[in-house]
Amino acid sequence: MWHLRMLGHLMLIFLLCEADSTCPTESNPLTVHPPEVIGEYGKTVILNCTSTELEYEEMYWRSGTTTSEKEDELDFVGWSVPLSDWHVTAKCVIKLNNSAECSKDAEITVYKNPVKVNLFPTKHTNSAVVGRPYELQCDIREVAPVKNLIVRWYINNQIIKTDSFNNTSKTPVNTFSTSKVVLRKDQHGVQLRCEAQLDFGRSGPQLPAMYATYNVSVHYAPELKNPDNIVVYEGDDITLTCGVEANPPPAFIWTRDGVNMLENTNKLNVIQIKASATYSCVATNYLGSVTKIINVRVIANPATPAAIPTTEASTKKGCPLVLMPAEAVVRFGDPVSVNCSTTDVAHFEGMGWEAPFGGTGFEKSSLVTWKVENLEEWTIESKCYVNLNDSQCSVKPDITVYKNPVNVDLFPTKNIHAAVEGKPYELRCDIQEVAPVKNLIVRWYINNQIIKTDSFNNTSKTPVNTFSTWKVVLRKDQHGAQLRCEAQLEFGTSGPQLPAMYATYNVSVHYAPELRNNTDNDIVDVDEGDDVTLTCEAEGNPPPVFNWTRDGVNMLENMNNLSIIQVTSNATYSCKATNYLGNITKIINVRVIPRAAAPAAMPDPGATTKKGCPLVLMPAEAVVRFGDPVSVNCSTTDVAHFEGMGWEATFGGTGFENSSLVTWKVEKVQEWTIESKCYVTLIDSQCSVKPDITVYKTPDAVTVSLDSSPMVEGTEYKLNCDIINVAPQEKLQVKWYKGSEMVHKQRFSDPIVTPVNVSSTLMATSSRNDDRALFKCVAELHLGPKGPELVPAAESSPYTAVVYYKPQIQNCPGSYRGVEHEFHMDSLICKADGNPEPTLQWYYQGKRINASEPLTRAQSGEYTAKFVNSLGSISTTVHITIEYPPSFNCDKSYEVQADGKLQNECVPQGEPKPDIIWYKDGKQMSTPQYWRKHDSGSYSLKATNNHGTANHMLYVDVLYAPVFRKGSYTLEVTLDANVTFDCHAEGNPDPVIRWNYTSADNVMETTGGRQKNISITGATSTNAGVYVCVATNKVGSVAKAVTLVMKGKTRQFPRDIIWILIIILILITITILIVLYCSRRKKQRKYSLVSQSMPMTTKANGVQA
Repeated sequence: MWHLRMLGHLMLIFLLCEADSTCPTESNPLTVHPPEVIGEYGKTVILNCTSTELEYEEMYWRSGTTTSEKEDELDFVGWSVPLSDWHVTAKCVIKLNNSAECSKDAEITVYKNPVKVNLFPTKHTNSAVVGRPYELQCDIREVAPVKNLIVRWYINNQIIKTDSFNNTSKTPVNTFSTSKVVLRKDQHGVQLRCEAQLDFGRSGPQLPAMYATYNVSVHYAPELKNPDNIVVYEGDDITLTCGVEANPPPAFIWTRDGVNMLENTNKLNVIQIKASATYSCVATNYLGSVTKIINVRVIANPATPAAIPTTEASTKKGCPLVLMPAEAVVRFGDPVSVNCSTTDVAHFEGMGWEAPFGGTGFEKSSLVTWKVENLEEWTIESKCYVNLNDSQCSVKPDITVYKNPVNVDLFPTKNIHAAVEGKPYELRCDIQEVAPVKNLIVRWYINNQIIKTDSFNNTSKTPVNTFSTWKVVLRKDQHGAQLRCEAQLEFGTSGPQLPAMYATYNVSVHYAPELRNNTDNDIVDVDEGDDVTLTCEAEGNPPPVFNWTRDGVNMLENMNNLSIIQVTSNATYSCKATNYLGNITKIINVRVIPRAAAPAAMPDPGATTKKGCPLVLMPAEAVVRFGDPVSVNCSTTDVAHFEGMGWEATFGGTGFENSSLVTWKVEKVQEWTIESKCYVTLIDSQCSVKPDITVYKTPDAVTVSLDSSPMVEGTEYKLNCDIINVAPQEKLQVKWYKGSEMVHKQRFSDPIVTPVNVSSTLMATSSRNDDRALFKCVAELHLGPKGPELVPAAESSPYTAVVYYKPQIQNCPGSYRGVEHEFHMDSLICKADGNPEPTLQWYYQGKRINASEPLTRAQSGEYTAKFVNSLGSISTTVHITIEYPPSFNCDKSYEVQADGKLQNECVPQGEPKPDIIWYKDGKQMSTPQYWRKHDSGSYSLKATNNHGTANHMLYVDVLYAPVFRKGSYTLEVTLDANVTFDCHAEGNPDPVIRWNYTSADNVMETTGGRQKNISITGATSTNAGVYVCVATNKVGSVAKAVTLVMKGKTRQFPRDIIWILIIILILITITILIVLYCSRRKKQRKYSLVSQSMPMTTKANGVQA
């Protein structure tokens, strides 16, 4: 055999020499295993190279300028190659002699899974148009090698396209794939998905696909879907439906025989139709329009008109009013309208709507409509009334205003994240800002099975925050169950069918330790001297801590398994498994079965292995690393009977010597099982002892990898720790670390002494806190007191965990102020944490908006931020206030009563609220609170806020009631005297003046300027009395009184004296007449007399008529 091997070696050298020191393929003795390696960047791979040619000078691995340790005896060489270079190469080289060598390359592929995948439309158009190509782009970031990248496109999980790449770059690149799709209208809301996956074939690693999704809205022009000919009885009510569907929803215009009906909804209500007509409905969106013609033919009603349906009947029996609709459910902020018509035309005088907003006033029409463009009140106090010839009545519509919940949150009430088996676990479902709460239904589910339903009795009509609680008792097999609460407003079958808002919670169920086989007392039979592993077989959640005892003595072991080496006697072992919920104990009785011949006891260090054998080993036990030197001294204590001694060994033997001290020495231990013994020959006997040699080898590599699919919060994951080429296995202990904290420990008991590959597993439930956590495992060889002082160990490179979890809001303000035409929702800092990274969607009044469009002042209000990723969504609200510069929308003139306020103040619009300054005649003045009679005039108003200034000119006319210059007084006159008294008043507007008195022939009124005079010529006793002057304008009336008193009444005298007096009086009269005549020629006066019987009411500065 040796000759043939030498012959082959010589032939190989001859061939290599003939080939100018090259290595022909058919003669290459090298085999690389594995021939092709695919590994993740940053990890380490193990390469082995074996040779069929055993006669060589050296064999080694070479990578760039680095070489491995050179082997010159074994037929293989291994190497751990770190994948830290994208262009890494590895070549196995064997040097046969000084002039010939062969080599073989290992094919190494270094990969990196994509860091992120994004999907978006190329033209930033959020909506597709039916029938038109809609292009999306899938961005894949930092992937290598890109030639192995496959991108698959899906519509609702149906694959539509696959892309591959020709780029030969080995380093990470950013690349993309595009897909043009043509969608139908029935695909509105469809989910498009792109998946990026590195594909290395069936033999390569099966890597998870990274993906991104995009839900697309499909727009299409209006389309008709209903018939268009209707026959109806005369006097009936009818509702016409346009029957058009489109996306975005169209705007509607209705006409009747070509006349616009000012209706802009999908439906048209016609009350008490009288005659046939042609109605047209034009539906329009930005993609087009369509017209529907509806021919309504009215036929005579042969019978009494049908009673008004219950849903449209008036609210009072006998009141001839019909509401259409009588009941309505309206979302807060949406438009609403109700038609009111009368059925009693014969006695009809007029009708109208009374309402705090949207009222119509009194109208002669038999059909009036209450209409509100934006319903922003929670309590609706509106009624329709009708005036008949002899009565009045009214009806009220039943209007329900609703608001869907802003947010639903689910959490345990006591902040305990784990339930305990068999004990009530209470959860609370918070529902925020919902109205009306009496229509709210909350449903509870376990794994999609409904368990409980809650309703509410609160009659509040405004939005409230409320909650529902649920106590659930869970079993251990429900660990990880998904609990869900759904909140939904229900208004019956005739009301709107609103979507349910929900929140989920995955619960961990804890339970005390239990024995898997339900047996708490086991008997284990084992042969004497054999090894045995005892298993506690207990499980619990959280995982229990184990404590082992032997015959009541603590063994300081805390694992599920207990390894016993060379069992020699019966014993009772107990395993106690404990967690915070309890403990359980398992008793294991180990019975030892004696062997036919008992093995010799292991000597202590320096003692012989057999009783009476006079040999001493130093050391008796040794621990040596594979490839290191080892030596053991053997001496005899029986020199008197000594003849000779020596070592028998597979290598390092000494032969028979006369010395009483012989040494077994090996320069390089390259065997895993040491068969050596020291023997002594005495005069009458021979005996021998064996040293206890443990050969160990630290691992070539220790790596950590994820065994299952990607980690998802709340699910169990499995990490594998692969330990390559370690010996002996029974001394191996693996420790798992998360960061710097040890989370798991595992020991191995298999008594294999040659190098093996070993795996350890870490099972745990992932949480979002584990994302980006660093896991590593450390392989330690615990070789006992004779081993190295420092425990031989090798640790893996850190494994970075990637945990996927649904979004959680981190930073989002409750309110924000922005500037009109500048602020858009994209500029608001609102962030959430999630993996995959969540996308942010903004909603306003329940509809998704384009967050990049600037907002206007009309768009202030509550906005909902919804963060979405593939695992769920979360929402929050932000109150947005849009600021804008001041502006005036006021009249140019105002009227106000003195000492009063303007009924309609001139208030500028603006946000923030502008500061206003008043000017009169160019001078700044304080803002008038009450207007005085002399404040009439022109004013200039200046409004200012942070964003600008606005000016406005107005005229204020201050009105005041009439005021007399002179109040009431009494005037005394003599008989036959002429008297004149005037009445003059000021007021705005100018007052109208009139006199109230008893007329007489000698009383005359005259007008001069703003006054009216009374002139009395030749006053008589009949002219005595009260004369009342009344001044009136639109503000009020005032009066003053002038009391005319006659002087000169005489007593009864004797007749003679009377005649004398008469004669004297006649003379005096003639004289007076002459004087008066002359006086009249100079100046003429006017007087008036009023009856004393006229009633008077005194008023300040005058008398009220």
